[in-house]
Amino acid sequence: MIMATEEELAFTREDFTSLMSYIKFSNGNRLRETDFVEKDKYTMWWLLDLELCDYAVAMVDGLKGSGKSLFGAWLSDRNNKLFGKGVTTNCRLKDTFGEFDMIDEKIFIDEWIKLTELADREDANELIKNIAELTKYSMFFNRTITIDEARKWIWRRRPNARILKYIGELIDVCRHNHDVIVFSCAYLENIADVHTVWDNRTHEINCSFNTTYKGYATYSIKHRNTGKVRWLHLSAAENAHLWESENLVGMSKPITKQQLNDAYRRMATKNESN
Repeated sequence: MIMATEEELAFTREDFTSLMSYIKFSNGNRLRETDFVEKDKYTMWWLLDLELCDYAVAMVDGLKGSGKSLFGAWLSDRNNKLFGKGVTTNCRLKDTFGEFDMIDEKIFIDEWIKLTELADREDANELIKNIAELTKYSMFFNRTITIDEARKWIWRRRPNARILKYIGELIDVCRHNHDVIVFSCAYLENIADVHTVWDNRTHEINCSFNTTYKGYATYSIKHRNTGKVRWLHLSAAENAHLWESENLVGMSKPITKQQLNDAYRRMATKNESN
């Protein structure tokens, strides 16, 4: 597979723990983390297999505090570290995350206009060939773009809003721009504008917190085009360095193991009183 940076991603026999694992990979079979020598290689394969690293429009749904923002931060981090994609977000990420560009509705509109004006630049043809430079130039090229609490951005009850119009246009060209766009909000199916956003989704992601895996956010990820369904479990404590959490299991930022344990005790006490 060739990414936006024109770098060919290749897996070799040395990336796998056994010959059988390499054969499974060569035959296109499903793999496990134990099949790979390095966890990063497994994550790279996992994102490639699920097509979450280049051209995707993902809808992340779940109740308040279930880990929607965590998924956006994790995906942005992995795509940045493993595939060199830039990060554009309206979600508060920590300084320990690394480089990212913050946007609000005004910045979104300004950046979209700047991108559409690119064709009028005298050096447009040369700039298009320079992927790295174009990634720096635009917040909407070769990026993971996460819109957290997306209700006011894509709400179907404001169909004439300028921001919704530009979001629809960005979705239309995200394949050419090598973008991964992530919208997260509770009850997205009932909120998102049908023709502009919902009908163009490539992935449906549902999340919950504290299911079988205590202390983890659990995600069911469905790729609509291929029908693939995968599960993902992310530890809130292990990923606390990525994003500023406000409400995961009712806690304020930042998340630590001690805060998780305190939250469990509060929840247990509340259940006993009920």
